[in-house]
Amino acid sequence: MTKLDVPRGVQSFNLWAAWIAARLWEEFPHPQFFSVHRDGVHVSRDFRVLGESFGPTDRESVEDFAPSMNWLISEHYLRSGRSGPLDGHFPLVELTERGFSILSEVPTSIASEEGSTKPLGTRMSEAVVSQAPQLVLSQLIKSLFGHASK
Repeated sequence: MTKLDVPRGVQSFNLWAAWIAARLWEEFPHPQFFSVHRDGVHVSRDFRVLGESFGPTDRESVEDFAPSMNWLISEHYLRSGRSGPLDGHFPLVELTERGFSILSEVPTSIASEEGSTKPLGTRMSEAVVSQAPQLVLSQLIKSLFGHASK
């Protein structure tokens, strides 16, 4: 790894944070049920169904999903209806006020780009749908967490 390389785990976290934030932004105010299975991560509005395949499906990325989700919850960007570890299941996940307000903002770091007035949540959704390169997702995640620390 050279000095400028982003560690694989950080890249994976950035990817999962973008996928999760985009899904919760698009489905707001409906809580989502996320679950990790052998074939990947699944998401649904209804805990009684497996739901659709969600995010990357390579083994390393799937292994990074739960730690990424746990970090977003512990840092209060998201909340979950679980009261303890549920072995890869995250019921009733929704944006917190903090997470929602950040995704509703237009950070100055991206507002200057061709006069963009799209909220961060919309830009993240578009990036995920278009399968944006890691660099774009990384910039959006930096905007998300950089804005939160102010």
